[in-house]
Amino acid sequence: MFGRRGSPCSDLADAVAASCSIPGFFRPVWIGGRPYVDGGLNSPSNLDLLVGHGLEVVICLNPLSSRYTEPGFHPLHKAGEAISWLAAHQVDGEAGRLLAAGTAVVMIEPTAYDLVAIGGNRMDARRCRLVFEVALRSVTRQLREPGVRRALHRLPPARLRRPA
Repeated sequence: MFGRRGSPCSDLADAVAASCSIPGFFRPVWIGGRPYVDGGLNSPSNLDLLVGHGLEVVICLNPLSSRYTEPGFHPLHKAGEAISWLAAHQVDGEAGRLLAAGTAVVMIEPTAYDLVAIGGNRMDARRCRLVFEVALRSVTRQLREPGVRRALHRLPPARLRRPA
């Protein structure tokens, strides 16, 4: 993880570009003489990096994991479901370690409606507007769930700062 002791020095733009370097879609980003790609290859959420930091609440927006399936047997959709299920299984383990350490975890994942809007190709830019509109409603619904609201109430009240 960039910014930690022992990691290569990187400017923000290169670190963000590396984080977006999905193999098969975008080239790796070279930092410190080494190629870097999206950390999703190691973990779909990277929640494991937050264990042991004494955090009250972690909010995880995780587009890679989902608990829903589509009817039928379209091979592309079934492959996507398998990846989502594996991601959900790994995220559950990472979230479990945070919960065991006393950190509340709010997990926001694609719903069945989101998956239909996304379609079989998560990188299809033509669906961006539809995906955004559906996600806005589904994330709002998830944030209003009682368990999520209880976890969010653990957060300290926001303090407004005046501009200097």
